[in-house]
Amino acid sequence: MKLFHRTTAKNAKAILAKGFTDATGSFGTTDRYTGVLLTSQPVDIDTIDITLIEVELDLDEDALAAYERPEKGKSYREWLVPAVLVNAHMNLRIIAGGKVDSE
Repeated sequence: MKLFHRTTAKNAKAILAKGFTDATGSFGTTDRYTGVLLTSQPVDIDTIDITLIEVELDLDEDALAAYERPEKGKSYREWLVPAVLVNAHMNLRIIAGGKVDSE
């Protein structure tokens, strides 16, 4: 399954080297959540200092169903997946944004 993750160039470099780590935040809600935010399509890629990572997972939608965050009005889907699960099943590539070979 092909998904996308947006981050800074510095964080993208760390992700490519060591894999994802769980982030904790509100992720656009009033509650606190932990995981890696993945989307079904690129989001906000025109924002300055954003690097877009394509995350190819060898998992299907059923395996990710418990992590989906459905929200009315969005033109894309979101998942908040534990980093340990993403790291065990991923293949990554940078597809847009800042250079990851410099800090």
